[in-house]
Amino acid sequence: HDRGKVVEWSAEGKPVRMSGTHADISDRKSAEERLRESETNFRTFFESIGDFIFVGSFDGRILYANPAVNQKLGYDSDELKTMYFRDMHAAEQRQEAETIITEMLRGECQNCPLPLASKEGVLLPVETKVWFGKWNGADCIFGISKDLSAEMEAQQRFERLFRNNPTLMALIEITEQKFFDVNDAFLSTLGYSRDEVIGRSSDELNLILNPEQLETSRQKLLAGHQISNVDLQVQCKDGT
Repeated sequence: HDRGKVVEWSAEGKPVRMSGTHADISDRKSAEERLRESETNFRTFFESIGDFIFVGSFDGRILYANPAVNQKLGYDSDELKTMYFRDMHAAEQRQEAETIITEMLRGECQNCPLPLASKEGVLLPVETKVWFGKWNGADCIFGISKDLSAEMEAQQRFERLFRNNPTLMALIEITEQKFFDVNDAFLSTLGYSRDEVIGRSSDELNLILNPEQLETSRQKLLAGHQISNVDLQVQCKDGT
């Protein structure tokens, strides 16, 4: 970075002497380049992530939203500039959403489970988190809403396979061996209600007639093995 000035002129008005400095700004230029790269990477992340990202002012007005908001929720950039965080929710949930966002910013809760609403009114399952930050040098609020559509679809597929399966199926907490879910075939075949089973173990229900064999299978599972084709005698509620 060069700076200088003429300090002596000839009688004819021509420059004779000048003084100046030459400063090595290599480090500053490198820092500026790293900053540009960081900004590019940051913008690329914002632009490409599939979840919904919002930047807003302290009063909740939307300053920026990434393309996922445009693509999945149907709002264009001009529309978003006139909207607030609360407007991304269904009308009947906006007051609740505003309350939860305030509580998150105070550190009183971790996330907001309310769905986002598309421009056409379709609700998308999300989990939203917000935090304070800076955007273009000004204080702001960042918000990210994780799109749970794929997880919800997978959960629904599991529910259909689990609930309606004619085979007896159960989900058991492996250390305490407590049932935390069973399907309808389990209940109808063994004669129990859901309340009688959930939170209890097979020992408490006297469900397995040879518990030592069940314990052997459990130890194999704890060791990371898979078990199959194990025959067990299971007792119904009526003793059958």
